Amino acid sequence: MDSDDEELVKYNYDLINKYMHNIGNTYFNDAKYNCAIIIYNKILDNIIDNDLMSIICSNKSACYLKLEDYYNAINEGIKAIKFNKINPISWGRIGWALKKLKKYNEALNAFKIANKLNPYNLNYKNEIYYFNSKKIDKINFFNLFKSSDYIMKKIHDINFRNNILNNSLTPENLMNNYEFIKLIDYIISKI
Repeated sequence: MDSDDEELVKYNYDLINKYMHNIGNTYFNDAKYNCAIIIYNKILDNIIDNDLMSIICSNKSACYLKLEDYYNAINEGIKAIKFNKINPISWGRIGWALKKLKKYNEALNAFKIANKLNPYNLNYKNEIYYFNSKKIDKINFFNLFKSSDYIMKKIHDINFRNNILNNSLTPENLMNNYEFIKLIDYIISKI
């Protein structure tokens, strides 16, 4: 095979990948994320270009985000970064997946890297602002309350609330209230 033939094969090969990529993107835009993932996987089987591999893995990460499969979204984002370390979109997708998994410190770090790589993207700035304004410790504490069935039952239990309010809210009375102490012990054990 002479060099002209090799160039023609490479050109046709690139056209097929571009066509497949467009099909995958169409599936994504039509909210057919699983179909898009299948197409993106077929492209990954046929390419060796690191930049294109990074884009395709990043696209798969976006699909998994939409499917609320955050662990796979992170994994594909990491793969994308292995092929192109300066891919801010992948760092952002990792950040959003980590945020959904309530791994706030790691999410903030991913958004900081994404923002450093692309300081003009307001989405990354908004996420950094969100974490800085809310303070991650407060977010973690609030999510402890939201995610605990025990705490939520106590907060919504009218008898528990009346018991506390009827005992007047002095420290001595609260410290003698068994149910209140049990709730406080539970909260402390989770912090």
